[in-house]
Amino acid sequence: QAIQDRNIRTKLNDASYTAFAFDPAFESIGSGKTANYAKIPHSTYYTSEFNYDSSTGLYSHTHYNSAHVDGETGAQIQTTNVFLLFTKQRIADSYGRREVTLTGEGEGRYLNGGEYVDIIWKRENDDAPFKYYNFDGSELKVEQGKSYICLVDVATQNAVTIS
Repeated sequence: QAIQDRNIRTKLNDASYTAFAFDPAFESIGSGKTANYAKIPHSTYYTSEFNYDSSTGLYSHTHYNSAHVDGETGAQIQTTNVFLLFTKQRIADSYGRREVTLTGEGEGRYLNGGEYVDIIWKRENDDAPFKYYNFDGSELKVEQGKSYICLVDVATQNAVTIS
């Protein structure tokens, strides 16, 4: 109701501002690189995991060794697409808060349908959307559906397990 009351636009006017190049004809990554499971150790106490269910075509997310659940519905978070973006990070203060570099470009992984492919992400500035590319420079085409973006410290990217 607040959106209507404030006359807030709900349609994207500029298609070039979208982060994803959704492909309605998407069938599979076709890389042959298996991604039924991914484990991302963010720190000594915090780990993210994604488990692929071929019957639903979705990845379920787990963190802190338990299901990551929607606060409103109580259902486990499930997603069609998983993006692992390798970013420069540093501990910013004594509370352990992180400063994350979200501009420039970096490498990553795109998981979908039990497979993954290496990607490149780019973002010109803080006001620009992320853009995703294959290593040959072509824009990454992704399946329509929910997407989960997981920021991974470049210093720990070699500890990421995908199987």
